[in-house]
Amino acid sequence: MIEKKTVAQGILSLLEEKEWQALTLHDVAAHLNISLDELHQFATSKEDLLAVIISYIEEQTLTYIDQALITENTSKEDRLFDSLFARFEAAAPHKKAIANLRNTFQGTPTLAFNHIPQFIGAVKRLAALSDIHFTGPLGALQLRGFALIYARLIYIWLEDDSPDMAKTMAATNKAVTHYIPCLFDPCKVADLF
Repeated sequence: MIEKKTVAQGILSLLEEKEWQALTLHDVAAHLNISLDELHQFATSKEDLLAVIISYIEEQTLTYIDQALITENTSKEDRLFDSLFARFEAAAPHKKAIANLRNTFQGTPTLAFNHIPQFIGAVKRLAALSDIHFTGPLGALQLRGFALIYARLIYIWLEDDSPDMAKTMAATNKAVTHYIPCLFDPCKVADLF
Protein backbone atom coordinates (compact mmCIF):
# COMPACT_ATOMS: atom_id res chain seq x y z
CA MET A 1 0.00 0.00 0.00
CA ILE A 2 1.28 3.47 -0.90
CA GLU A 3 2.11 5.91 1.90
CA LYS A 4 0.94 9.51 2.24
CA LYS A 5 4.57 10.66 2.13
CA THR A 6 4.99 9.06 -1.31
CA VAL A 7 1.78 10.68 -2.54
CA ALA A 8 2.91 14.10 -1.30
CA GLN A 9 6.32 13.72 -2.93
CA GLY A 10 4.63 12.68 -6.17
CA ILE A 11 2.38 15.74 -6.16
CA LEU A 12 5.33 18.02 -5.45
CA SER A 13 7.36 16.35 -8.19
CA LEU A 14 4.59 17.00 -10.70
CA LEU A 15 4.28 20.61 -9.55
CA GLU A 16 7.89 21.25 -10.48
CA GLU A 17 6.82 21.22 -14.12
CA LYS A 18 3.03 21.53 -14.05
CA GLU A 19 0.85 24.42 -12.96
CA TRP A 20 -1.57 23.80 -10.12
CA GLN A 21 -4.58 24.61 -12.30
CA ALA A 22 -3.54 21.98 -14.85
CA LEU A 23 -2.84 19.25 -12.29
CA THR A 24 -5.49 16.54 -11.98
CA LEU A 25 -6.05 13.56 -9.72
CA HIS A 26 -5.53 11.37 -12.80
CA ASP A 27 -2.08 12.98 -13.32
CA VAL A 28 -1.08 12.16 -9.76
CA ALA A 29 -2.35 8.57 -9.94
CA ALA A 30 -0.56 7.99 -13.26
CA HIS A 31 2.67 9.54 -11.95
CA LEU A 32 2.58 7.29 -8.88
CA ASN A 33 1.51 4.27 -10.96
CA ILE A 34 -1.54 3.65 -8.75
CA SER A 35 -5.25 3.50 -9.43
CA LEU A 36 -7.56 6.41 -8.80
CA ASP A 37 -9.21 4.29 -6.11
CA GLU A 38 -5.88 4.01 -4.30
CA LEU A 39 -5.32 7.76 -4.57
CA HIS A 40 -8.80 8.37 -3.18
CA GLN A 41 -7.60 7.01 0.14
CA PHE A 42 -5.66 10.27 0.45
CA ALA A 43 -7.35 12.73 -1.89
CA THR A 44 -10.63 13.00 -3.74
CA SER A 45 -10.27 16.66 -4.79
CA LYS A 46 -7.67 19.30 -5.61
CA GLU A 47 -8.16 20.75 -2.12
CA ASP A 48 -7.23 17.34 -0.71
CA LEU A 49 -4.05 17.29 -2.81
CA LEU A 50 -3.02 20.58 -1.25
CA ALA A 51 -3.88 19.24 2.21
CA VAL A 52 -1.63 16.22 1.58
CA ILE A 53 1.27 18.52 0.63
CA ILE A 54 0.74 20.73 3.69
CA SER A 55 0.52 17.75 6.03
CA TYR A 56 3.70 16.26 4.58
CA ILE A 57 5.68 19.49 4.98
CA GLU A 58 4.37 19.84 8.53
CA GLU A 59 5.51 16.32 9.39
CA GLN A 60 8.92 16.95 7.82
CA THR A 61 9.25 20.17 9.84
CA LEU A 62 9.22 18.17 13.06
CA THR A 63 12.31 16.25 11.93
CA TYR A 64 14.25 19.54 11.62
CA ILE A 65 13.41 20.80 15.10
CA ASP A 66 16.06 19.65 17.56
CA GLN A 67 13.90 18.80 20.58
CA ALA A 68 17.03 18.21 22.66
CA LEU A 69 17.81 21.94 22.49
CA ILE A 70 14.37 22.94 23.79
CA THR A 71 14.15 23.27 27.55
CA GLU A 72 11.80 25.03 29.94
CA ASN A 73 14.17 28.01 29.73
CA THR A 74 13.95 28.27 25.94
CA SER A 75 12.20 31.52 25.08
CA LYS A 76 9.11 31.65 22.87
CA GLU A 77 11.13 33.74 20.43
CA ASP A 78 13.80 31.05 20.11
CA ARG A 79 11.18 28.33 19.73
CA LEU A 80 9.39 30.37 17.10
CA PHE A 81 12.59 31.02 15.17
CA ASP A 82 13.43 27.29 15.26
CA SER A 83 9.94 26.33 14.09
CA LEU A 84 9.86 28.84 11.25
CA PHE A 85 13.35 28.01 10.05
CA ALA A 86 12.68 24.26 10.34
CA ARG A 87 9.68 24.76 8.04
CA PHE A 88 11.90 26.30 5.39
CA GLU A 89 14.49 23.54 5.79
CA ALA A 90 11.77 20.90 5.42
CA ALA A 91 10.38 22.58 2.31
CA ALA A 92 13.78 23.23 0.69
CA PRO A 93 13.86 20.04 -1.46
CA HIS A 94 10.53 21.15 -2.96
CA LYS A 95 11.33 24.81 -3.50
CA LYS A 96 10.65 24.76 -7.25
CA ALA A 97 7.20 23.19 -6.76
CA ILE A 98 6.34 25.68 -4.03
CA ALA A 99 7.52 28.55 -6.22
CA ASN A 100 5.21 27.30 -8.98
CA LEU A 101 2.33 27.16 -6.49
CA ARG A 102 3.11 30.70 -5.36
CA ASN A 103 3.18 31.93 -8.95
CA THR A 104 -0.15 30.26 -9.71
CA PHE A 105 -1.88 31.70 -6.64
CA GLN A 106 -0.28 35.11 -7.16
CA GLY A 107 -1.53 35.20 -10.76
CA THR A 108 -5.02 33.97 -9.87
CA PRO A 109 -6.29 35.85 -6.79
CA THR A 110 -9.67 34.08 -6.75
CA LEU A 111 -7.91 30.71 -6.64
CA ALA A 112 -5.64 31.93 -3.84
CA PHE A 113 -8.67 33.24 -1.93
CA ASN A 114 -10.26 29.79 -1.99
CA HIS A 115 -7.21 28.28 -0.28
CA ILE A 116 -6.78 30.91 2.44
CA PRO A 117 -8.46 28.71 5.11
CA GLN A 118 -5.93 25.91 4.45
CA PHE A 119 -3.05 28.36 4.66
CA ILE A 120 -4.38 29.93 7.88
CA GLY A 121 -4.80 26.47 9.42
CA ALA A 122 -1.22 25.56 8.54
CA VAL A 123 0.07 28.83 10.02
CA LYS A 124 -1.91 28.22 13.22
CA ARG A 125 -0.35 24.77 13.60
CA LEU A 126 3.10 26.21 12.89
CA ALA A 127 2.65 28.77 15.67
CA ALA A 128 1.45 26.03 18.02
CA LEU A 129 4.85 24.34 17.67
CA SER A 130 6.20 27.34 19.58
CA ASP A 131 3.35 27.25 22.10
CA ILE A 132 1.74 30.30 20.50
CA HIS A 133 -2.05 30.07 20.40
CA PHE A 134 -4.69 32.41 19.05
CA THR A 135 -8.04 32.66 20.83
CA GLY A 136 -11.05 34.91 20.59
CA PRO A 137 -11.65 37.82 18.22
CA LEU A 138 -8.29 39.41 19.01
CA GLY A 139 -6.60 36.07 18.44
CA ALA A 140 -8.21 35.84 15.00
CA LEU A 141 -6.69 39.19 14.07
CA GLN A 142 -3.31 38.22 15.52
CA LEU A 143 -3.38 34.98 13.54
CA ARG A 144 -4.00 36.85 10.30
CA GLY A 145 -1.15 39.23 11.10
CA PHE A 146 1.09 36.27 11.82
CA ALA A 147 0.03 34.69 8.51
CA LEU A 148 0.93 37.87 6.59
CA ILE A 149 4.37 37.98 8.19
CA TYR A 150 4.88 34.28 7.42
CA ALA A 151 3.74 34.79 3.81
CA ARG A 152 6.34 37.54 3.45
CA LEU A 153 9.00 35.17 4.82
CA ILE A 154 7.98 32.58 2.21
CA TYR A 155 8.58 35.14 -0.54
CA ILE A 156 12.03 35.95 0.87
CA TRP A 157 12.86 32.24 1.19
CA LEU A 158 11.81 31.55 -2.41
CA GLU A 159 14.15 34.30 -3.64
CA ASP A 160 17.02 33.26 -1.34
CA ASP A 161 19.57 31.33 -3.39
CA SER A 162 22.30 31.29 -0.74
CA PRO A 163 23.37 27.77 0.31
CA ASP A 164 22.96 28.55 4.02
CA MET A 165 19.68 30.48 3.57
CA ALA A 166 21.32 33.54 5.14
CA LYS A 167 18.69 35.99 3.84
CA THR A 168 15.89 33.77 5.11
CA MET A 169 17.60 33.39 8.47
CA ALA A 170 18.06 37.16 8.85
CA ALA A 171 14.46 37.89 7.80
CA THR A 172 13.12 35.21 10.14
CA ASN A 173 15.14 36.62 13.03
CA LYS A 174 13.82 40.12 12.32
CA ALA A 175 10.25 38.82 12.13
CA VAL A 176 10.61 37.01 15.45
CA THR A 177 12.30 39.87 17.28
CA HIS A 178 10.53 42.89 15.77
CA TYR A 179 7.33 42.19 13.86
CA ILE A 180 5.63 39.23 15.53
CA PRO A 181 5.94 40.63 19.09
CA CYS A 182 3.91 43.66 17.93
CA LEU A 183 0.97 41.35 17.27
CA PHE A 184 0.79 40.52 20.96
CA ASP A 185 1.96 43.77 22.53
CA PRO A 186 0.91 46.98 20.75
CA CYS A 187 3.40 48.91 22.93
CA LYS A 188 6.20 47.27 20.96
CA VAL A 189 5.09 48.90 17.70
CA ALA A 190 7.29 51.86 18.64
CA ASP A 191 10.29 49.50 18.53
CA LEU A 192 9.81 49.16 14.77
CA PHE A 193 10.83 52.76 14.17
